[in-house]
Amino acid sequence: MRRGYEAKDEDNLTIATQCLTYSLLFCPMTNIPLLSTLYALRAETNYRMAHILEARKDIAKCRKVDPALVKVCACVSFLVCQNVPNIL
Repeated sequence: MRRGYEAKDEDNLTIATQCLTYSLLFCPMTNIPLLSTLYALRAETNYRMAHILEARKDIAKCRKVDPALVKVCACVSFLVCQNVPNIL
């Protein structure tokens, strides 16, 4: 997961998506925080690469695993889009 996150920060989105996908393959289904975070990160990388359908699928999976995380991510995305200062 760490390499995928680093690649995302470096805007190497193809590598980030691949790393996050491999991490999802080996992530235990009982580790809800990690699983939902991986889906959220992969959704972000897919969205940034204009793979909207894949991003929506990952968001749906993330919502199914951890609905609270999707709400937090949506709020943070809204604040970033609105250029609101970081209040978190």
